[in-house]
Amino acid sequence: MFIKDLYNYSKPAFYGFFGFLIVFIYLNYKQGIVAAPLFQFGMYSKPVSIKDTQSVYKIYLNGKLDDLSQYSFAERDILLVTPENYHKSFAINESVFQSMHRIFSAAGPNAFIKRSAYVYDENYAEFNDWYKLLLQKIAGYRVNEAVVTRSRYISDNTGLKQISAPENIFPFGTH
Repeated sequence: MFIKDLYNYSKPAFYGFFGFLIVFIYLNYKQGIVAAPLFQFGMYSKPVSIKDTQSVYKIYLNGKLDDLSQYSFAERDILLVTPENYHKSFAINESVFQSMHRIFSAAGPNAFIKRSAYVYDENYAEFNDWYKLLLQKIAGYRVNEAVVTRSRYISDNTGLKQISAPENIFPFGTH
């Protein structure tokens, strides 16, 4: 038997294997059996259909549509997700502060939680300057003008259909 042979061969490996097994079982129990996707019958039991909207982003650098396929996935995420997350952050800053305040007040060191670390003013000019520098670094050339747009699409049997006109998500404070 494998377990018996492992114990006789290497006790640290045996205990490591059982430690891993116990952690794996615990995670599966606590997470509702999602630690291992193979155990998720629901993942494979029906066809996948996309009913929600999909966002399509475009970046215009110096007035020209930029080819996003030239960037790595990580660079694309940074370029496209950063402006939208910056804008969304203002809506959730206060709730994040309240959550952290509640957690730390229960744990004790509540005096270390400062509102200014979680709730900050919208400073579009500062973000716009920083983001343009980031664009220049990733694109590899000087960027004088940058615009990031988002269009929303919905999927049906014939493909994606545009349901909204492109909206600017960068630069901020100009629209």
